[in-house]
Amino acid sequence: MTITFRVEDGRAILAPRAAIITPDQLASLRDLLAEQSLRLGFATLLPVYGVTGDPWFEFDARVCHLSLAVVSKCFDHDPCVIAILDEAQFLGRRVRVAQTEPTGDITMRLSLNRMRPRK
Repeated sequence: MTITFRVEDGRAILAPRAAIITPDQLASLRDLLAEQSLRLGFATLLPVYGVTGDPWFEFDARVCHLSLAVVSKCFDHDPCVIAILDEAQFLGRRVRVAQTEPTGDITMRLSLNRMRPRK
């Protein structure tokens, strides 16, 4: 296993490319987020528009409070998904899951939204 360290020098960081996920992986993620929301006492799934099952939907997921291994298990430890989850946790950001076309792929990418500190 290689561990990469980054030095912040003020330059823009290139986000990892979007990962394509399956409906079964999406269901597994939603189940995990629902379970962890109850445990943590706050919402880990934040709808942007629509709901899963609609032709179009988009939501943000808070993954910083969860173990990388637990979340990546939902995706069979796919390296593309792990890169997104790792970057989200490193930067304190959410991940965005979306389906923008009725028959299109379900994608996961780094969200533009940052985590807010809990009060």
